[in-house]
Amino acid sequence: MKRIIFGSCFTNLSAVLLFITGMTVNFISLTTTNPAFSASMKKAVCTYSVQNNSGDKVGLVKIDEICKLEQVNKNLIIIHWADSRKNRIEYDSTKNQANVDGQRAFCLDCNSKVQSCLSWDKLSKREEICYKLPTKKPRIIPGTYYKGSSRVISIFSKNSRFCSWSYSINGSTVQSLQAISNDPNTYIPEYYGGFLYAINQNTITWGGADYRTESTTPISPDLKTADPNVKKCLNSKKPFFYRELLPR
Repeated sequence: MKRIIFGSCFTNLSAVLLFITGMTVNFISLTTTNPAFSASMKKAVCTYSVQNNSGDKVGLVKIDEICKLEQVNKNLIIIHWADSRKNRIEYDSTKNQANVDGQRAFCLDCNSKVQSCLSWDKLSKREEICYKLPTKKPRIIPGTYYKGSSRVISIFSKNSRFCSWSYSINGSTVQSLQAISNDPNTYIPEYYGGFLYAINQNTITWGGADYRTESTTPISPDLKTADPNVKKCLNSKKPFFYRELLPR
C-alpha cells in the first residue's frame, strides 16, 4: 500500500511569517456601526492560520495573547488585535455560520461561550481565525483520549514540553503544543488551529470535539510503542509537525 507522507519542522515562527509574506490577510480597519449599543471589551487569545487547498498546512501565522473582543451585540463581535488591526465577525441566528469581514465562513464550536473558530476559502488557501476567553482549566494529564472508536489523541510530556499524536483511519499527525502564558493549561496545536485544554481529569476538548479516556484517570501512553516522531517532538525545542496520510 502506497503511503503519502508529509513532514516538516519549522525552525521558528518567523520562518512561517516569511513564507506567508506573499499572501494577503484580509484584516480591515473599521468602527462600530451601532454606537448606541453599549459594547463590552474582553481580553482573549486570538490565532490566525492558513492552509493551502492542497491540504498542506502553512501553520500558525499569528498568535496574539493580548487581543480583545468587542461584543457589539448578540451576534456581532469585533476582534481588536494588538497591532491595531481588526476583524468583524457577524454570526447568523443559528451560530453555525458567520461572516468574517463580509466573507462567508464555516463556524466551529461557535455555540461555546468560551471559544470559537471560523474558517473560509479564499483563492488557493483556507484561512482560519480562532479566539478564546481565558478560563481556569485543570491541568492536562498525559494519556490517551478517544472520540468514539475512530479518533484518538495521545498526549505526551517531557519537562514543560507537550506533544500530541492524533490518529484515525485517515492517517496520523504528531505536533508540538504551544502553551499560552496568560491562559494556563491551554495549548495551541502547532499547525492546526483551535485550542486544546482539559475539561476535567479524564476529558479534553479540541476542534469542537471532546475526547475521553477509557479509565477514570488517564494512563500515561507508552513512548516505546508510539510513533517515533513523538520522541523527536519531545526532544526538540522548536515547533514540530509531522503528518502521514493513508490512501483511501
